[in-house]
Amino acid sequence: ILDAHMNNLKIYAKFLSCEDSINILRSNGEGIEINVSEAKSDALDVDFSTVVFENISVASAGNDCVDFSAGTYVVKKAVLANCVDKGISVGEKAKAEIKHSTIDGADIGIASKDSSDVFVIKSNMKNVRNCFTAYKKKQEFDGAKLRIKEKPYGCANNDFVDQYSTIIYPN
Repeated sequence: ILDAHMNNLKIYAKFLSCEDSINILRSNGEGIEINVSEAKSDALDVDFSTVVFENISVASAGNDCVDFSAGTYVVKKAVLANCVDKGISVGEKAKAEIKHSTIDGADIGIASKDSSDVFVIKSNMKNVRNCFTAYKKKQEFDGAKLRIKEKPYGCANNDFVDQYSTIIYPN
């Protein structure tokens, strides 16, 4: 989806063998629902966009379940399972608000990297090696920020934060 304005759109994808099952670029919209299963690589990749997602559901991705870059994103609800790499990855100066996420099976639950700012309100995690990460990956960016409103359910607090970044937990 390229240079589009989307409202109340529902997208379903299954067994796609492309690099990204769904790729949204330079677009905006709200009320978007995504349902992807058996993605070969990233299930959902969104770049340079401003989008409010009502619901994102992913069942099995060969890489990231959700990958956001260089934009502004709101996820009202995400249910993600069997993400080989990250449940939700936010990078390259993106801003994201994750209102409620459930992640079952991922190397990293939610990652903020490369000058990004992520606000997580409520999250449930199971079978996740590192629940949260914040780091600088590319030299042209600064560190990242990850703010968490509620202590995540099911998370053993296995986090990674580098010297350039911050993870802020509730008191």
